[in-house]
Amino acid sequence: MKKTLKIIALISLLMSIISTSVFAQSSNTFTATAGTMRTDVDNFMDVRYFNEVDFENLFSSVDFSLNEFNLGFATNINKLYLGAYYSGDLFNSFEKSENFGVDGKLNNFGKTTEFNHEFDVLFGFSGMGIKLTSVFAGTEDYLTNHTKTEITKNLKTNIALTWGGLYVPIRDGYWRPYLSLGFLNLNNSKNTTTLVSDVSLTESYEKIGGYSNFMYNISSDFEFGSKYDFFSVFGFSYIGLIDVAINGDVSSEIISFKDGDQSKTVVTRKDASSVWQIFSPYYRFEYQFSDSLRLGGSANIFLQSNIIDEGKKITSVDGTTSEPVESGKSKETKFASNLSLGLNYFVKSNFAINFGYKADFPIILGKTQENTDDSKVKDSSTISEFINTLSMGFAWYISENCIFDTSLDISTIPKFFTDILDSSMSIGFILKK
Repeated sequence: MKKTLKIIALISLLMSIISTSVFAQSSNTFTATAGTMRTDVDNFMDVRYFNEVDFENLFSSVDFSLNEFNLGFATNINKLYLGAYYSGDLFNSFEKSENFGVDGKLNNFGKTTEFNHEFDVLFGFSGMGIKLTSVFAGTEDYLTNHTKTEITKNLKTNIALTWGGLYVPIRDGYWRPYLSLGFLNLNNSKNTTTLVSDVSLTESYEKIGGYSNFMYNISSDFEFGSKYDFFSVFGFSYIGLIDVAINGDVSSEIISFKDGDQSKTVVTRKDASSVWQIFSPYYRFEYQFSDSLRLGGSANIFLQSNIIDEGKKITSVDGTTSEPVESGKSKETKFASNLSLGLNYFVKSNFAINFGYKADFPIILGKTQENTDDSKVKDSSTISEFINTLSMGFAWYISENCIFDTSLDISTIPKFFTDILDSSMSIGFILKK
């Protein structure tokens, strides 16, 4: 079960790279319409569309929810466009402790800490945009009792440079290519300290899934129609990730005895390699049905293929090294897709309500394990559920240059309607000068 959850989490992360490598932030209108309708907030840090943001001197946006804060601004300095964006969660920490037992000792104490920070800067000149993205995120689980302490860390660092802004006329539309290069590091580890009857102390380290990848993204959008009538975008994105630090120590254990003796075991991996590829075609449209009603929709497909060669593992016990042991290879193919529908309706000339629905279809996994004896084991399975998400919100156009925008996401697992306390609400302000 834990392995399946890790696979789903990694798939979600890799999917998110497709969007965050181009634009990080999203407006509440975009969220409330299930990702089908864009505003200036979605465009001002997007290398493809920053030129379409309408302002004279300054564009600014502030957005916050219960545990997240987003701040962005853009300005023109002579012929240079400068945009900056920050997204971060407030310091999240959850504690759970239980104190029982006749000896009065603390039997269990647990604490989980989460953090997520993103800093982006976009420079625009001559119609082109270059954006630097940096993401620092992670969780730390701390669990202890009077004999054992476990610290599990899941850390992510993502640095990327994205270029775009070129648009080439093609018949009734435009072609917009963009390119992103970056580095993605996932460091997942567990440190355990165990005390055995006041006789020995064991300190162990386990690398439970770390990846350090060089990442590249080659993508294109093909746009057709008018945003004042029927507008559509066909696009595709290709992402490649090459692991550059899969080798090295994967686990260690040090046993310290009360008499001063010590035993150390280290497992090292070498000749391993990991290559990930993601191909994602997508489609989005907006249709101005009437003066007050606008409809939108989108469809996304994610096809991921990865080949992992576990290489050889070498075990060293107190300085004595064993012969390398082959670990085998694995090939995985994952297929995921989603469908979204959105609605934007102006009740009054300055007040709009938004609705959205998103369906995430089950993720299909196909896996082939190549063992060291040349045997192969093939398997296919569904590793996630069908997920429905409802979203809603409103936008109040206080003036031409001041907008109050909100969104509310309601997850519908395991039933179609759920308690509103399980939802996510966000409030945003947009100001132009």
